[in-house]
Amino acid sequence: MATSLRKTVSSEIGTFLLNNGFSQKNPDKNPILVNELVSIVNSLSDYYEEGEHLYPEVLLTNNISEIPFFISYEFYRGELLPRSLAKAIKMCAPLCNEGWCIFMEVNDDGIRWGVVNGEQKITSLSLLEQLKLSEDNEHRFILLHNIGAKTVEFVPASGKEPYAVSLSLNGVEDSEGCYIHDLCETIGEIRNDSHFCYFLEKMIGYALQIGHGNLVAVLDVHEGEIKVPDIFSDGVLLVKEPIDLYEYYIHFRNADKDITAHELLKKVSCLVQAMLNHDGICLFTNDGKLIGYHLIVDNKTMTENQIVGGARTKAFKKLVSEDAIFAVLMKTQEGLIQFNKQGNEER
Repeated sequence: MATSLRKTVSSEIGTFLLNNGFSQKNPDKNPILVNELVSIVNSLSDYYEEGEHLYPEVLLTNNISEIPFFISYEFYRGELLPRSLAKAIKMCAPLCNEGWCIFMEVNDDGIRWGVVNGEQKITSLSLLEQLKLSEDNEHRFILLHNIGAKTVEFVPASGKEPYAVSLSLNGVEDSEGCYIHDLCETIGEIRNDSHFCYFLEKMIGYALQIGHGNLVAVLDVHEGEIKVPDIFSDGVLLVKEPIDLYEYYIHFRNADKDITAHELLKKVSCLVQAMLNHDGICLFTNDGKLIGYHLIVDNKTMTENQIVGGARTKAFKKLVSEDAIFAVLMKTQEGLIQFNKQGNEER
């Protein structure tokens, strides 16, 4: 007896494309498109180039014309044939950083692929959010991206239900998905600014994507006071001089596109991303401040109840059990992710 994962995935991708308006008039082309996307999913799920793990995003569209991208380059134009789309991953994946994304246009006239960039500034909406403004009957878009744990998500700009393909035996619900959004909403909870939340999602999402495991905790600011629980044995606390991300963000928004304010926000964002990928716990408050990094949970505080698991899992469970910790997110080295916030049943 044999199980074909490729056959199952091919069938489901075919149905998804049909439901999202990507069926070709020539029936011979539909199986080619499906097979190309299966190969692309296989590549995106765990892509390496010269020993480096890469996370390119792919924009699938039926019409890229007249879309106001910041900048775009077409590298190939031709007929939809086997390997004609999959080749774009090899050619373009190493180029995909600083906002660059692979585009693949597929319609009855043939295919085009290349790269696009929609980021004019660090606070620009994500490419998907921008494309939602251009989605209509003549322009359809689906974003393909790795969301962790060898899982690739198809997200239609139309707002229809996304589709996730997991090439591991772990549950799809354990990959990044909505947890990054939940974490960023918590960090910016007091500020109640959706644009700030989008900014945090891009910054923190990228850091977690390229990292090899992360722990992020959030404290609740009560009446303007920050109380750090006495459970950390090592690390750097910045309570007296926190990195106020919301202040930098608002300064840039109010600076009328001033290049200095933009570079300041960009440099601070890079610093925070490096802190997120340092060993230990990164500590935020729910008013948009970073107040600690490389924090280590004191082993002595973990001996009351026996906690099973590796060091990161033990630290996560300890943080979840602390009433002083408002929320905590863990991403394992394998890409699995867990998020817990006060009020969850797990507490």
